[in-house]
Amino acid sequence: MMYTVKNFNTAREFVDYNEEFIYSNPMQNVLLINVIEEVAKNNLRVFQAFNVIGNSSVKLLVLVTDGYCLIYCDYYDAGSLEIIRKELPFERLKYFIFSGDKQTIERLLELQDLQFTVEKHLTIYKCAKLNSQFKLASGKMRLAIISELDYLTKLSVEFTEEYDGNRENAAEMRTAVYSEIVDNSLYLWEDGKICAIALEMNRMDFPEIGKLYTVQDERQKRYSSSLLYKITEKILSKKPFCMLYTHGENPASNATVLKVGYEKTGDYARITLKN
Repeated sequence: MMYTVKNFNTAREFVDYNEEFIYSNPMQNVLLINVIEEVAKNNLRVFQAFNVIGNSSVKLLVLVTDGYCLIYCDYYDAGSLEIIRKELPFERLKYFIFSGDKQTIERLLELQDLQFTVEKHLTIYKCAKLNSQFKLASGKMRLAIISELDYLTKLSVEFTEEYDGNRENAAEMRTAVYSEIVDNSLYLWEDGKICAIALEMNRMDFPEIGKLYTVQDERQKRYSSSLLYKITEKILSKKPFCMLYTHGENPASNATVLKVGYEKTGDYARITLKN
């Protein structure tokens, strides 16, 4: 297959050409969108902006700015890697953050024989239709209430420690959880006691579910998947779709999401080079 490169003289040309793709998956492309916004504010300079054009069904774009080398595509295309290798000045990118499609970036850096660290790996999911065969666990979904603030703060701290590897400040987390309760965005699955929690959000102008966490002693009982199902059902009664992301290396979380009816839209990675 023949591949060609379409270079852009300005960030505006790059965005105009790729606008449909950029905003089609705002959760996966959030860093790309944020960088574009910073470029528009003249806070970042653009050094390169190009598309690799080959297979007409694959969209692959590259944007290099101050500190970032962003490589995004809708499908992995191994044939495009040699083209990207020829276009990018790797000797100047030693201290840059590579972000975007995980498989593309990893294979590209391996071809360059470069050592790297995956600092973040998120798997992105979208749901427009629930799995009608899914069976709910015993219990029910309900909103959290203020009298549960201390316990929900404890669970939220456990979630961030397990998910991100960081133990959040309890006082700051308590303030955040209080706001979530007051905003009617924090949900529980209750089966005689609190078994799982999840948060409904709308940070990027579309519905999103986060902080899906099962109490440690209540796992393998479908509580978190049941809570996810019911929140998603509520959202889909008003919106055309809902999105979420999981830790890419957590097989349990990814299996939970798929059972409910979510479909994977991609793997996002933040990668740095070892020096």
